[in-house]
Amino acid sequence: MLSKSGTYSVIIVPGDHSGTRQYRVSRRLIIGAIAAAVITILTFIFFVATYGSVLSKSRRVSGLEQENQELRSQVVMINQLNDELENITALRAQLVEMLGETPRPDFDEVLGTDHSARLASLDADALDHLRAAQLLREYSPTAWPIDGLVRREFVPGEDRHPGLAIDAAAESAVQAAGRGRVIEVGHNEKLGNFAVLDHGFGFTTVYARAERIVVEPHQRVDRGQIIAYLGTSNLGSEAQLYFEIRVDGEPVNPRSYLRTENSR
Repeated sequence: MLSKSGTYSVIIVPGDHSGTRQYRVSRRLIIGAIAAAVITILTFIFFVATYGSVLSKSRRVSGLEQENQELRSQVVMINQLNDELENITALRAQLVEMLGETPRPDFDEVLGTDHSARLASLDADALDHLRAAQLLREYSPTAWPIDGLVRREFVPGEDRHPGLAIDAAAESAVQAAGRGRVIEVGHNEKLGNFAVLDHGFGFTTVYARAERIVVEPHQRVDRGQIIAYLGTSNLGSEAQLYFEIRVDGEPVNPRSYLRTENSR
């Protein structure tokens, strides 16, 4: 009921007619309540719409991150496949050589000969063994680190001399005896400037008495890569390299592994 004063009367009549209650509510209060309700509803609708948009964008970002992760995984897989292809190519050459053929660039042509059945008969264990043998040859320290005259040989026992002392021309380059990784570079009174390489399969090599080392720890090197330079002796015309090969940490005679045709 609307009165002349601009207020509404709200009459509440209980079901048992025990007592009637009347409340007066101003028009402004009702309009304010309605406006507040409308604003609340509009705010809720805006929040729902905004949240939906943000959620959709978040899902798209998450999808893009997943795609990027998949792409990165594919790149890693491609790199691994490339490495495997290189290993397989080298392995084919080794198998052909083993079967008495001269390796040629066109390995598919070679494998198409009568030897293909013999290659197919090799089981996985044999291929793994051949691959391990290939890696062993690649990483083993078999190349002389420098060309020169061995002044002092490896001596075991009480008169122990655990390496070779090799005379070489002044300022000669010292090369890695096999493929590997530099694990230590340093200096001490006994060895002077030295570098230690890890070749895997239990092999390590020591190169000492150098004038300067040109590799750093954790650096990977190939067989024949320059790792140091010698200086000069007191006479000025020659210098000397001290070289060790260790197997499982124990010095062994380097001549048991080095190719004899590469030194005097």
